Amino acid sequence: MKETMKDIILNASADMTESCHKTDFIVSRGERCLPDRSCIIRILKDLKRVMFPGYFGEENIALISPQYFIGDRLTDIYGKLKPQIEISLYYRDYEKYTEEEISERAEEVCEVFFKRLPYVQQMLL
Repeated sequence: MKETMKDIILNASADMTESCHKTDFIVSRGERCLPDRSCIIRILKDLKRVMFPGYFGEENIALISPQYFIGDRLTDIYGKLKPQIEISLYYRDYEKYTEEEISERAEEVCEVFFKRLPYVQQMLL
C-alpha cells in the first residue's frame, strides 16, 4: 500500500525529532565549536543560486556561461562546506578519529553531496 504524503511527513518529522534528541546542541564543548551559522547560511544561499541559476542571484545567466557560473559557485561552496563539515565531525567525533581521518571523512561527505546535486536539481526543475 502506498504511503500518503501525510504519513511520509509524519515519519520524516519523527525521524528528524529523534535525531535532534540524540544530538547535543550545546554551542561549544571546551575548544570544540559547532559549524559557523553565518557560513552555513551563505552556503545555502549559494546552493539556491546554483540550483536555480539566474533566479535567486543578481547575475544575468544569459550573459555568462552556465557551466562556468555553476562550476565557479560549486568550487566556492566546496571551499566553504568542507571546513564546516570538518568542524561538525570534530565536534561529534574528536575522541574517535584523528584530524586526518576527520578531514578524509569530510571529503567523502562532500563527494556524496556534490554527486547528488544534479539529481536534486532535476527533481526540483
